[in-house]
Amino acid sequence: PIHTETVARMLDRIGLSESALMCGPQPPYSEPVARQLDREGRAPSQLHNNCSGKHTGMLATAVHRGLSLEDYVAPAHPIQRAIVGVFARLAGLDDNLPTAIDGCSAPTFGVPLRSIAIAFARLANPAGAEGIDPATAEASKRLVAAMIAHPEMVGGTHGRFDTDLLRASHGKLVCKVGAEAVYSVGVLPCERYPRGLGIAIKVEDGSYRGMGPAVIETLAQLSVLDEAEIGELVSYHRPKIDNRRGLVVGEVRTAFTLET
Repeated sequence: PIHTETVARMLDRIGLSESALMCGPQPPYSEPVARQLDREGRAPSQLHNNCSGKHTGMLATAVHRGLSLEDYVAPAHPIQRAIVGVFARLAGLDDNLPTAIDGCSAPTFGVPLRSIAIAFARLANPAGAEGIDPATAEASKRLVAAMIAHPEMVGGTHGRFDTDLLRASHGKLVCKVGAEAVYSVGVLPCERYPRGLGIAIKVEDGSYRGMGPAVIETLAQLSVLDEAEIGELVSYHRPKIDNRRGLVVGEVRTAFTLET
């Protein structure tokens, strides 16, 4: 509810309602909330879509700039071109990116994995990054501060990897999951990494089972997380496998050593 209520308030502030969204309805990730909707005989709305906040941001920008709202997800819409432009600058690419249609109907980009890592490195430390103007740098700082201060708004209140990693890292990094088992991390400047660090991981078959172990092991091998912080995330680092009787019969482990 903290997500849907926030999105509803954002829409109200710009004089719009849920009907203006073009992301489509989606059942809540939260099983208790999904069951409650079912008990009440209510169908999921567009507010429940996990991209409704992103879409509301697009609409708010369109309202602010006096642009058309009916086609705000079209690849050629000025809002989408502006998003491509900012991302391309962060990622060190030109803005002629190949696009497809995401599950929420907004454009999604095809880019090299290295470029995602560069973008998150610059998001975490935009100061002095080539091609990053002062306004984008300031916006990046605000986004990073908001993600660190409100991790429950990035993932959820319970059992969400993004949120739990943000909480356990205590302001060291920002992180975000993507579709088909993509994961990105931006490490803020620190003694070991004075310029910050960008990390991008893709599980090739799109399965999320190995994503948590791979991300935590990567952060451990790079000494971004200490032993205590890794201990807080053990359920993601080495998730247990149980059988139908509830017996633990194994665990998922990583089997790689980084070359640095």
